[in-house]
Amino acid sequence: MTAFATYDTIKYEVDGHKATITLNRPDALNALSPHMITELRAAYDEAENDDNVWLMIVTATGRAFCTGADVKDIPGDGKVVNERPYLSTYE
Repeated sequence: MTAFATYDTIKYEVDGHKATITLNRPDALNALSPHMITELRAAYDEAENDDNVWLMIVTATGRAFCTGADVKDIPGDGKVVNERPYLSTYE
């Protein structure tokens, strides 16, 4: 496996034609923080723009895949990050 960009809350690795994104906040049950969402978008973008990547797998560390939004990090207006779709091909 080849590691690409370094992230704080996820791992991104490519092995052949397969990219693996691993949610890596097991202490928070992999809840999505705004920072994690930003990193996920960057990793999705990296995979989408790599012609050698044909398959993307999203997995997680710890005992939970993802418990949803991290309520501790929701801003005062109550909006969870809602600036654009994660994948460029998904509206």
